[in-house]
Amino acid sequence: MEHSQDKSNEEHGQLRQAGVMRRLFLLRPKEGNEKAWEPWYDKAFGFVVRVDTEEQARLLAHGESGDETPWRKETGPWLDPAQSTCEELTANGEAKVVIRDFAAA
Repeated sequence: MEHSQDKSNEEHGQLRQAGVMRRLFLLRPKEGNEKAWEPWYDKAFGFVVRVDTEEQARLLAHGESGDETPWRKETGPWLDPAQSTCEELTANGEAKVVIRDFAAA
């Protein structure tokens, strides 16, 4: 069994090097540092992006942001690790909902 897992990991590594396989990242506001998200309306509170690097993930989120990044400044909360998290999503880990798309009236 271990041998087949090694082979699978090797194949995934080759696909990633060939640019076929990308990584998923979850970006969220960092707890205790929500200033950019006040007031709450017209703002994005999370992204799941498919890219190669954390830097690319942060840049994509920044480009798709709402009023938490007014006027598309050169800096913003999605680019700043002190204001937002950027965690790679893998198939391993605890069972949890990754994203909930919900609108309340």
